[in-house]
Amino acid sequence: MPYRIVWLREVFQDLDEIKAYLTELSPSASNRIMGEIAVALRGLAFMPEKNQRYLPAPEYDLRQKLVEDYIILYRIAKEKNLIEVVIVDHQSRDIPAYLQNRI
Repeated sequence: MPYRIVWLREVFQDLDEIKAYLTELSPSASNRIMGEIAVALRGLAFMPEKNQRYLPAPEYDLRQKLVEDYIILYRIAKEKNLIEVVIVDHQSRDIPAYLQNRI
């Protein structure tokens, strides 16, 4: 049975900012990358443990999924059959600092 996926509300803002930035650079690249991110997010429902742990912040017990230059961080609640997406952002950002404000 697939996991149910929930997103922190800040993830919606992450995605809006990514789309706006990419659209300024290249609308076609924006559509492609946003599509790849959407597919990756939906795919988390199936075998979420196959992705690597996020080692820079082990205290949060997160997994990571990479999509081009972007990182999706999520945690798995097996007992609830749930995946919680906590961040979608560019890999160059100070992700551990963002985590302190989100989790």
